[in-house]
Amino acid sequence: MDRHCLYRDPANGRIAGVCAGLADYFELGAGFVRILFVLLVFVTTPVLAVLIYAILALAMPVRPWRSDYGYRHRGWRHY
Repeated sequence: MDRHCLYRDPANGRIAGVCAGLADYFELGAGFVRILFVLLVFVTTPVLAVLIYAILALAMPVRPWRSDYGYRHRGWRHY
């Protein structure tokens, strides 16, 4: 299994872990990705932004917990 796959990260996420998973994949801060999502809500219609989030939450698999990836209590980035 590749470490650089796109996964949801509910352990580090606020709702479903979509923004945390995207942040890990693109190597950005989760707060930055959350701010981009809030901006998406204001730039587009809120219904479209929520629909995009829901589709991503359903389409992205949950990050598997594997001890050889260096995971700790709240995810592999929190050493």
